[in-house]
Amino acid sequence: MGDSSLRILMFAPNFAPSANPEALVNNKLVIAMKEQNWHIDVVSRQFCGKVQLDYGSDWVSPWKSLQENVYPVQYVGGQKLRSSKDVFYSIYQFGHIVRGMKTSPIELQIAMNLHKQNQYDIVISRALPDVAHLPALYMAQQTGLPWIANWNDPPLSKFPEPYENKKNNIIISCSQDRFINDVIKKADALTFCSPRLLNYACKNWGAEIKNKCIAIPHIAMKSEKLPEISKNERNTVFTLCYAGNLFPPRSADFLLRSLASLSNLLNNSKWFSLKIIGIMDEEYKKLAGDLNIAANIEYLGKVSYHNTLEQLGRSDVQVLIEAPCEEGVFLPSKLVDYIQAGRPILAISPQNGSISDIISEYGGGIAANCCSEKSIVKALEELYVAWQKETLDSIYSSRRLFSFFDPRNIIAQYKSLFSDLGVFIR
Repeated sequence: MGDSSLRILMFAPNFAPSANPEALVNNKLVIAMKEQNWHIDVVSRQFCGKVQLDYGSDWVSPWKSLQENVYPVQYVGGQKLRSSKDVFYSIYQFGHIVRGMKTSPIELQIAMNLHKQNQYDIVISRALPDVAHLPALYMAQQTGLPWIANWNDPPLSKFPEPYENKKNNIIISCSQDRFINDVIKKADALTFCSPRLLNYACKNWGAEIKNKCIAIPHIAMKSEKLPEISKNERNTVFTLCYAGNLFPPRSADFLLRSLASLSNLLNNSKWFSLKIIGIMDEEYKKLAGDLNIAANIEYLGKVSYHNTLEQLGRSDVQVLIEAPCEEGVFLPSKLVDYIQAGRPILAISPQNGSISDIISEYGGGIAANCCSEKSIVKALEELYVAWQKETLDSIYSSRRLFSFFDPRNIIAQYKSLFSDLGVFIR
């Protein structure tokens, strides 16, 4: 294991080689921690079977450096008898009923075997999904190690409207709440990716937990770890790029209508180009046709992480779309990818929310009200005029946001938290 100054065991079901949004957040954090000469092993999950959204599963740069420290647990579904037996065994072992707990006993066993070899200093568990905290809960109890439980989103049963709360029945809901309460009570620290998410958790779980809560943002990557983005020559038309999948309640409706409205105001149907990376609901494609802007939109489909950053870097404006929640408690992980690409950001977000807070304080783009076509049209027009005047980057470059997600700042926050928990870096 070498002369590592700190030894960490992490439970992160979403992890490399997967490139889904939750995995990317975890991958970047572990890379930054390893650069501190900390030894960190990750117990993850590798789903074997058909997935609704395929984000890729190949070991590619920059995640390849993580491969030697990942211990994936594979589970092949489809066998009801085996599945039921695994669930009952998990309930018997842990005393909880949690969605996705079938592989938790295996994950705990792997972690305990690794602990015998490496004698970890601390345990970290990172949701989504919430079941990440189940083996961590029992490892912390059995070893006495300090434990940090992290949430980048609310628990699925506590998602705000218009998201559908994932409650199956009263038994499952009560069991899930009992489990979350156990995690909150027994974890030594609870981390959240934004102050608004932290406060949302306290409203749901009780203000008394606030003394063990801390908000630590997602982490960016150093530029030398990223693909070199081709120098952006001036596009012949104003080019926007959206990266991610677009399905309700994260809606493209207002964006498409706003683009069409501005086309009418400018009396110019060819003023913009919109590139969509990922999968978009067919209803939105139909709407684009109805609005007579389909010819302006290019659907790139599934693209690698490197190629995504390149496409974003070649655009004039990066578009971020959030669901129309009353309060934007989420901090979308793609914001960090956008900042790494460096282009100005058009955030179509709740007026009262995390993204609006950050852009208002640091700049880097414009936050438009996701429930107001007028607000989005105004933002598009401001960005378009700046592009015409060639002042877009000087006014709105998202690189000015980097300091908020700088690895040096994020790692410093973790060092302070470790110290508060009595874990001192040798």
